[in-house]
Amino acid sequence: MTSSKPRPITIRPAESPMLDTAVEISIRISNSELSGHTDAYLAMLWHAIQAAPADFEHSEVGRVAEHIGREIIRRWLREVKPEMWSQQGSHVPHHNLCRFAKWNGREWVMKDEAFQAELARRTETGDGEPSP
Repeated sequence: MTSSKPRPITIRPAESPMLDTAVEISIRISNSELSGHTDAYLAMLWHAIQAAPADFEHSEVGRVAEHIGREIIRRWLREVKPEMWSQQGSHVPHHNLCRFAKWNGREWVMKDEAFQAELARRTETGDGEPSP
């Protein structure tokens, strides 16, 4: 990817007696142009925005950093098969169901009678739930 517009970079000598050894640079970052930059330039923008000397009260710097990060993630996900099933909303109810029932190949059935009796006893006494 290449940017269609030239990238404005301002270079001016730093306030230093050794003007030939130090410079300050300003980099203009436009959220709307991020998708047009090369990967290398985008990585440079990420490092530059992280090094920005702005306080946390300057929310615009944080917003731009977020946009850069999201563009990096967007590109990364385009090339990577992400884990899709590691965490799912159905895991909690399934886990809870498995505490009290088991799949017999055809349907969910209550765990064995000893488990049911212990569950009833602990429910009555308030001792918590038995281990499956």
